Amino acid sequence: MALLGVIAAVARPATREWIPADATGWLLFTAIVFLPIAPAMGTAGSLARIALGGAAYFLAALDLHRQSPKYLPWIPTAALLGFLVAAALLSPVSVGYGLLRLMNWALFLPVLLLHLQDRHARNAAAGLLVAAVVQSVGVALQMSGHLGGVWGGIVVSGEGYDPSSSHWMKRYTAFVANPNDLGLIYCLTLLVFAIVLAATFQQRAHRAIRTVICSAFIALLLFGIQLSGSRGALLGIAIGLLCASLAATRPVKPLLAAVVLASAALLVLGRSEQGRVLVGSIVDFTNGSDVSADARQGNWLRTVSGSTSVLTGAGFGGYSFPFRAGTVPAADLNVSQTVDNSYLKLVLEAGVFALMALLSLVGIALARAYSSARSNESIFRSVVARVAIISVVVMGWRAFSVDLFDINPWNGYFWIALSFALQSRKFGCRAALPLPSKGLGVTDRSGHEDLEERADAHSPGPAHRAVVPQT
Repeated sequence: MALLGVIAAVARPATREWIPADATGWLLFTAIVFLPIAPAMGTAGSLARIALGGAAYFLAALDLHRQSPKYLPWIPTAALLGFLVAAALLSPVSVGYGLLRLMNWALFLPVLLLHLQDRHARNAAAGLLVAAVVQSVGVALQMSGHLGGVWGGIVVSGEGYDPSSSHWMKRYTAFVANPNDLGLIYCLTLLVFAIVLAATFQQRAHRAIRTVICSAFIALLLFGIQLSGSRGALLGIAIGLLCASLAATRPVKPLLAAVVLASAALLVLGRSEQGRVLVGSIVDFTNGSDVSADARQGNWLRTVSGSTSVLTGAGFGGYSFPFRAGTVPAADLNVSQTVDNSYLKLVLEAGVFALMALLSLVGIALARAYSSARSNESIFRSVVARVAIISVVVMGWRAFSVDLFDINPWNGYFWIALSFALQSRKFGCRAALPLPSKGLGVTDRSGHEDLEERADAHSPGPAHRAVVPQT
């Protein structure tokens, strides 16, 4: 909170670049901040989520009326939506259940139709930072005993899971009500700061203060990930940094950021017993001796072996319907109502062609973002593209071990990140790094902060830059 106060104090004249100025900006900002809070609000939160989804449909209809989104791959998008509709109508549980699941899948799908601009990237980045801060307030309330919902988890001492001889790490859930979701929010926010830190080495002005601010936030977010006890979030950081390095024109820059990040990790995680246990559990996870991972794999194999309609899918809820109907022993119910794998779940419910449509859409988005990330025309475009890449990849990787695509808040976050990836070529006419600060860049002729500088000495001069009007 103190760091936020410092940034707000020095960036006051530039805050208009980050505060939403139109309906699309407000939708992105509000969705990113509010969706993780919705679980703590119960029914009111669910109704507010539906209202946000309705606003997305309304704004998408307006944008579609004004201009056709030529950037959108219509064939895989329409195919995916068609397979999801079919899965809803063919649900063996009930049509009502199927339509409810369809709503969860498609609630924020219209974000793909929104025409995004530079300021919307800033609005989304500001929303993610505010979301992390809000969730940190929830963690503080849980640590002080004013908010419940703390989970147990990894064994800290003792053998096995015997309550008489061992105790568990406290896993804080904040307002999102799930420690893995909390860890992933922190992971994505941390990766944004890591990308900004890497881009800082391409800027000449005030490099030291940017490095200090980014490094401080990275350390705080690492501490938050430790409190969540999420191994997936820690592995997500490594995957995100790897993707950012591969997408960079000068890989040494993200690698320098990775060195700072690794140093912060050692300082934060090495100072507590729980941090060391969390890192140790990742070793168990990677060498195949983790109980949780083994249970998931067994569940996947058991579910696939019992499925008879992988090609076409069994409809929403179809793979778990025998358990719902009571034809399978109740003892198996807890591990069989979900497969904890979003891709396998999509195949079992909507068929393999639905998975192919989703992967095609994601592949096109990543290819475009990769091309934009390696562009020398704009540092801002490269930053937005790399953030979009790591967001899509990290959430996509996390989907291998949890339900994600139709679960709040990721059914909003994923489509937002995918939309930025699909439209990444549009960004970077007049741009700022996603870290507002007065005096940290050069000033354009209108007096606005402009952190755009030349990516290398051979890139086109100012006279050859494409000019896109800022509204």
